[in-house]
This record gives sequence, structure tokens and C-alpha cells, in this order.
Amino acid sequence: MGETLRRPQGTLGRLMARADRLNRLNRIFRAYLPPHLHDHVVLVRLDQDDWTVHADSSSWATRLRYALHNIRETLGQQLGIPLPKPRVRVVPPDFPPRPRRPRLTLTQRNAKLLEVTARNVPDPRLSAALRRLAQHAGASSGAA
Repeated sequence: MGETLRRPQGTLGRLMARADRLNRLNRIFRAYLPPHLHDHVVLVRLDQDDWTVHADSSSWATRLRYALHNIRETLGQQLGIPLPKPRVRVVPPDFPPRPRRPRLTLTQRNAKLLEVTARNVPDPRLSAALRRLAQHAGASSGAA
């Protein structure tokens, strides 16, 4: 089945050949890349027309730019093509969404403390703000 999919005729065969070429280039690229960057960058395209690498954050992109400057000529010689100036793009990895935190509620006890504090604060604007906050106490919340 694998040989059938890799036949050069047809769209799928061309796509598989392109993926194989990119994997081969990625292995060569990683051999020249400093080890601390391996987990933070992905080679997207590498040929004489375009050289694109994705980094997972702006700080890794900066480190990558310095590294690419040092390896560009040697890598081009290894591949036998003149490499253009590399393009580095920041593409954050996909993370699952954070779980939502439960909504905070103001207890009746804390609302009373806010009201007492509001009566004893000399600043009228702060006192009014504390009173407004105290009004947000949940009717069903218990004492904390």
C-alpha cells in the first residue's frame, strides 16, 4: 500500500515526495542547529527561493535568528544551493484551553466588613466604592 501511495503520478504521490524532501531537509537543518533550539523551531520551507522557519515564541525566534546567521553559508554549501535570507515566523504551539476558574463571590460577612470599613474611611469616593462593592454580596452565600 505504501508503495502505491508513493508513486510519482498523481497529487498524493507529489505530496508524499514533497513531505519526504522536507523531512530530509529538516534532518540536515537540525544537524547544523544548536541543540537548545531543537524543541522550539520547525523548518517549513528550504530551497533557493525561500527559507522559512517557525519558532514557538519571540524569544526563541531571536535566538534562532542569531543561529541562522552563523549556519546559513555552511548549510547552503551542504545542500548545494545558495540560500536566501531566512524568514523567521513566530507560531505558538497549540495548547488546550485553560479550565475556567469558578466565579468568585462576596460573602455576606465580607460585605458587612466592607460596609463598616466604608463608614470609617474619610475619603468619600473610596467610601462610596466600598459601599458599591458590598452590594454585590450573593444572597445565597454563607459566612466565610
